[in-house]
Amino acid sequence: IWFGEGWEPFDYAVEYQPSKTFFTHFKELQLATPRPNLRVNATNINSDFTNGAFRLKDCYLIFDTKAAENSAYGIAIDDSRNCFDCLSTYHSEQCYNCFEGSRLAKCFFVEYCRYCLESSFLFDCRDCDHCFMCANLRHKKYYFFNQPFTKEEYEAKMAKINLGDRNTFNFFLEKFAKLKSQAIYKENHNDRVVNCLGDYIQGAKNCYMCFYSVASENLAYSMGNFQVKDSYDVFGGLDSAFVYDSHGGIGNYNLKFSFAVKFSRDCEYCDNCVNCHNCFGCIGLKNKSFCILNKQHSESEYWQKLDRIKTAMLSDNQYGEFFSPELALVPYNISVATSYQGFDDIEKAKQYGYVVEDIPETPIETAQDDKVIFDQKNNKKFRYIKAELDFHRRHNLPLPLEHPSVRLTDGRKKLGPVTLKFYNRDCAKCGQKMQSVYPAGEPVKVYCEACYLSTIS
Repeated sequence: IWFGEGWEPFDYAVEYQPSKTFFTHFKELQLATPRPNLRVNATNINSDFTNGAFRLKDCYLIFDTKAAENSAYGIAIDDSRNCFDCLSTYHSEQCYNCFEGSRLAKCFFVEYCRYCLESSFLFDCRDCDHCFMCANLRHKKYYFFNQPFTKEEYEAKMAKINLGDRNTFNFFLEKFAKLKSQAIYKENHNDRVVNCLGDYIQGAKNCYMCFYSVASENLAYSMGNFQVKDSYDVFGGLDSAFVYDSHGGIGNYNLKFSFAVKFSRDCEYCDNCVNCHNCFGCIGLKNKSFCILNKQHSESEYWQKLDRIKTAMLSDNQYGEFFSPELALVPYNISVATSYQGFDDIEKAKQYGYVVEDIPETPIETAQDDKVIFDQKNNKKFRYIKAELDFHRRHNLPLPLEHPSVRLTDGRKKLGPVTLKFYNRDCAKCGQKMQSVYPAGEPVKVYCEACYLSTIS
């Protein structure tokens, strides 16, 4: 979690009163304490409309990313340059509409690929270059529709394809959808794991019911973790350990029921705190210890008061769970949660106690000669930015017709349901029973890991 430039802790404290519940006190403190407007820091250059990101330069609508440059409409595109409409595409450059890839260069509409160069419409390929409309390839060059050609033959075929023509472009999009439906899929998206159950787990050990966890160990019921160990019920987080029922934050140890905390230890029910230890129910503190509801105590006072507060919370069945839905910082219907499959049911969210409000969009006042695009399908207006126009012209690609927020939402949903459902299936090759993230039906060819690795190498 990063804090806006110039952010400073706010000197406001609440005196705990036994006549009120702890969460009543916390809500009072929450309403009185200013929050940073964005989760960014001063390392960003000319990248105002971004969030959850740092070390950006000339970026627009980029989220949850570090070290990107001249890119737009992306999520998790770390260490990448000149990438547009990409999600989870690392160490890449000159890419468009790539998904779950790394080490890509001049790649367009490439999914689940690594170390690929100057290729388009690839699915699950590794170490391939100059390939078009291919799936499940390894270490190939000059392949067209999964068939090998000489360099001259391949270039002659590509010279006849004009992706800048929208009809041609849409034709190949349909071909790509058919290609993916006929490709071979592994039972899940895990890679280099030991004793793990979940999806999108990489380089991890002993992770149970986890989603998108990387280089982590001994986790359960967690999502979006990087180098997190010995933790349970954790959303997000980097380089942390012994975190429970919290947003993981960065560099934390022994953190419970907390959100957006970093470089802290032994804290509970804290929010937006930095470099703190032994704090309870605090918001926006920096370099503090032995505080309760932002009020400073001596070490002995802290433990005595904390014992009374926890005893009262236990008797009221309030201790031991994350903040209640009523304390959510934004209405559920405009939160990023609705972008993920399984969390887009607004009526169900209301049943759980989340606040739902109608937030009217600010009307866009434009002159008649302004180039405003109207997305009829989603009833939204938007403009193309100059970097985007330059990119599409340079690579002869048609401009998108849907609003950027819709494209970002579609990208998140492509990850699949974060609710982690597993389905009983038979391996399409050996018939062995397996649990897969894919339900019966499509895709048709789902292999167990052993068959997948032996077939595609």
